[in-house]
Amino acid sequence: MNMDSSRDGKPRFRLLAIDDDAGMHNLVDRHLDGVVAEIRHATLPEVGLKMAMEQDFDVILLGVDMPGMDGFQVCRHLKATRRTRFVPVIFLTGRDDPASIAYGLDLGAVDFLTKPTPPLELQARVRVALRQYDMVNHFIKNSHLDPLSGLLAAEQFEVNLKRALHRYERSQIPFCLLILDLDRFKHLNERYGFNAANEVLRRVGSVIHGGLRNNDLAHRLKEDRFGILLEDIFPEKAPEAANRLLDSVRRLKIPVGSEVLTVTMSAGLACVPSNDQKKLYDLAYQAMKQAKVKGRDRLGVAQQV
Repeated sequence: MNMDSSRDGKPRFRLLAIDDDAGMHNLVDRHLDGVVAEIRHATLPEVGLKMAMEQDFDVILLGVDMPGMDGFQVCRHLKATRRTRFVPVIFLTGRDDPASIAYGLDLGAVDFLTKPTPPLELQARVRVALRQYDMVNHFIKNSHLDPLSGLLAAEQFEVNLKRALHRYERSQIPFCLLILDLDRFKHLNERYGFNAANEVLRRVGSVIHGGLRNNDLAHRLKEDRFGILLEDIFPEKAPEAANRLLDSVRRLKIPVGSEVLTVTMSAGLACVPSNDQKKLYDLAYQAMKQAKVKGRDRLGVAQQV
């Protein structure tokens, strides 16, 4: 079956076109009808961004030169938001200078097309982006792993936390919950762009995975937050294990263009005997927030530990 089509052979994807150029919208309607099931239009960047945040789209065509907010700014917002970060963005613009093309791709766009684009090429580029997005969605839905960090997906966190609590209640096997949060990640994303931020998440995920003990389970909970179950560990030993992970992240050297980035994390630690899943998470989370307040790049330990 064609991945661009549903079981009855009809196109099944939704496309959003954002540009103040009426010609672009006419082109999209004329040449992409039949490639996608539905086409929505926005002539103002702010309206298009709002539509993308409130509705589900499978591909976004985006102009660059628009009043108020340009296409690069729109793309940066899309890639910084969890709901839209993996939706493929294709720039369709009159610009053809290498600097604009490189900048758009660095922000996370999957393609950069210069008008006038031949209809057959436009159709092919959109189909390629849709197939790639479909494969990413299939991988995410059918895998327990977060595709970016390589750690366990957020959906597994509650399952594994509940399992660890049951194991403690049954066999008194101690464990601790460690919440890790990247410091100043929003600033890093805004300054260096989507690709650099993703590289940081990949490298941090790799370091966390490499620093785990055999029974530990690490999850990516949200964009820049991680949850680790330190299994079979006594509370007095847990801060040492947590600080080893923080130190490993500090030592990271991440090349971005001509710069080399270093990053830090703030962490919060809470241990059983709390047998309330939400309370244990809240204790670790609040300890992490206190670490932020005290200057970041440190471990906060819940009072019960």
